[in-house]
Amino acid sequence: MNKLNRRKFLFSLGVGLGVIGIHRLGYFNLRKTIPDLSVNGKRLIIIHLKGGNDGLFTLAPRNNDTIITHRRTLMREIQNGIDWGNDLILNKELKDFVDLAQKGWFSIIPNVGYPNPTGSHFVSERVWASGYLPGEKSTTTGWIGRLIDENKLVINDYNQTAISFTNDKQLIYAGKINQGKNWNWNPNFESELKYMINNNSNRFNNHDVVLKELKNSYELIQLLKDVEPYPGYPKTGLGNNLAIIRSIIGNNKPFKVFHLVHGSYDTHQWQAPRLNQLYNELGQCLKTFAYDLDKMDEWNNTQVLIYSEFGRTINENSNGGTDHGTAGPVFALGGEQIYTSFINLEPIYEIYNRYNTPMLKHQVDFRDVFNTVMNEWLI
Repeated sequence: MNKLNRRKFLFSLGVGLGVIGIHRLGYFNLRKTIPDLSVNGKRLIIIHLKGGNDGLFTLAPRNNDTIITHRRTLMREIQNGIDWGNDLILNKELKDFVDLAQKGWFSIIPNVGYPNPTGSHFVSERVWASGYLPGEKSTTTGWIGRLIDENKLVINDYNQTAISFTNDKQLIYAGKINQGKNWNWNPNFESELKYMINNNSNRFNNHDVVLKELKNSYELIQLLKDVEPYPGYPKTGLGNNLAIIRSIIGNNKPFKVFHLVHGSYDTHQWQAPRLNQLYNELGQCLKTFAYDLDKMDEWNNTQVLIYSEFGRTINENSNGGTDHGTAGPVFALGGEQIYTSFINLEPIYEIYNRYNTPMLKHQVDFRDVFNTVMNEWLI
């Protein structure tokens, strides 16, 4: 497998560097011994299926006349899928998850959402990232960011334990103490950053936070620049990012939360071929990752939470796609089953009209899923 050079690796971190400031940054002294994650090995990997995944193309009822009537073409596409029990069909391109499910490593939480959804990407992404409903509270902080603010995700004395593989700052990591900012990578970023720290300290005398952020960023680069993608993963964006996470875990780097984005799942047209390709990639990458971590005896220390900001309409449109909907499935993976209240939860397809369009009512509140992750796993 071709190895990423340092610049490409750092860019793939969103320059996560992208997460500098997005999560709470403690001063990072690299002369200290990097803590072994076995001190508190539980880690969470969050994958956002950006754009709105069609849950009814993921896992569909075989004989629901209402749903079949509203999406005849898409239902024909999924009819040759995998028998999931309870008269449900799993999309055939998610076949790699079947093996994981048989081991007790994979489950689907059906029809997850929140009350009175708007169908807006912007609003729904903020709801899921902040953990607050629209208008409920200020959405300037994220649910992971608040945990970091409260020192709930510290490894020894390290507070810099969350990293994002995106090119823009993520609300999910934003806290009140340190607001996130995004830095785009360029070839001279590391040397320019070092120059700024060494030659402009006087300019930052009254801006300790700025200087601290610069130092944190430079030292994070030093910590991670020796990390290379682990071989054997699919050569895709998601596969590469999971390969990097595998190397970070294998090298005992002090991170507890990883955030990735996959997609786009916003399938207003040509939905079947687009989602089939995304599902195939998702399954291959996660199966490789799960088996790899199991060989390391680290899979029992890992939870993967996969969600999308909303589902799609029950109606298919004239372009072979669907439009913005409401509830959708959440995928939960890990060596230890923590979602006991959601295991084998049979989907309930309760339909209501919104704007004269049939929509799927949510069955599980996303906040209950997040509370399970926090209370049963992270803290």
